[in-house]
Amino acid sequence: MSNAEITELRKLLQEFKKPEKKPRKLSALNKFKKYVMGRVTEKAMAETNYVDLIPVDKMRLLCKAYPIVWDQLVLQPLYQEYGLTTEEEQRRYRGNKTTQEDYHKIVDGLIEKLKTGPKDDRQHFEEDIEQLLVAAIQQASSEFDEDEDEADDETTEE
Repeated sequence: MSNAEITELRKLLQEFKKPEKKPRKLSALNKFKKYVMGRVTEKAMAETNYVDLIPVDKMRLLCKAYPIVWDQLVLQPLYQEYGLTTEEEQRRYRGNKTTQEDYHKIVDGLIEKLKTGPKDDRQHFEEDIEQLLVAAIQQASSEFDEDEDEADDETTEE
């Protein structure tokens, strides 16, 4: 084989190679969980009576608590910014395709606030988020207990 043939075969081989996949961008919610809530979750759990839960129950509890904090830190500021007062307006807004950009803007702002500025301010902001999560855990735990009571009622009725 000549050098020209080898070069041509290499070009053909490059064309057939699969394009490399770029890493997926995190959704605003996943960024929120990882970079905002991840910083405070263990500390918040330590302030509650639920620190000793088994991992599955802890995850179930946090899956109910995180949306409460998401509502307070992300959704409520957006509702205020756009003047969305009724549940119908808010539901329509959440279903809008451009909403993801707004979510990213708010979450990126939260992350930036946790990373920059005077250390005192960052620490106070992190403590505020931690207290929001503690309150959300308490609220979620009451729903968690109600869910278990309903499940117990259903099994005793059978």
